[in-house]
Amino acid sequence: MYGLIGVAVKKLVETEIGAQAWEEICEKADFPEKDFIKTDCYDDKLIFELVQQVSDKLNTSTSEVLKKFGHYWIDFAISEGYGEAYKIGGNSFIDFLKNLNKLHLYVATPFSNLKPPHFQVVNDSRQEFDLIYRSTRNGLEFMVVGLVEALGMKFNKTVSITDVIKDSEKVLLKVKYI
Repeated sequence: MYGLIGVAVKKLVETEIGAQAWEEICEKADFPEKDFIKTDCYDDKLIFELVQQVSDKLNTSTSEVLKKFGHYWIDFAISEGYGEAYKIGGNSFIDFLKNLNKLHLYVATPFSNLKPPHFQVVNDSRQEFDLIYRSTRNGLEFMVVGLVEALGMKFNKTVSITDVIKDSEKVLLKVKYI
């Protein structure tokens, strides 16, 4: 994963539980650098280990940590200069989700080896739809749950993920919103 993800994890931890907690988490994750270069690639195992250590520190599941991170990511990305990219998303919750692939292509320029996830909205009916999420990375579906909920809030929608169905090729999120 790119360092931008690591920077966001660090900032979330420091904001929520403090800089000392980040130091302790890095020590337990065997990450003496304690910081990331946004455009450098890091082993996915490191990010997942940091998430595990945050989970242990907070005495909560990694799913909850990833969901919290998904909520945090939207404002973080905007604060890091990706606000223009968010304009590509569209003016409604559903349009934004339908344009997530375009958004990833737009931000890919400084990240030469980016392997973005793929999203597809299907079965779109009034106030509910299915979101298909595909990624080369396994285990981030609850980050996507947090992202979808946070995007809903940005568009003044109350979002409920009623089911998360995972198979070997994809994750299907059943989404309702009002």
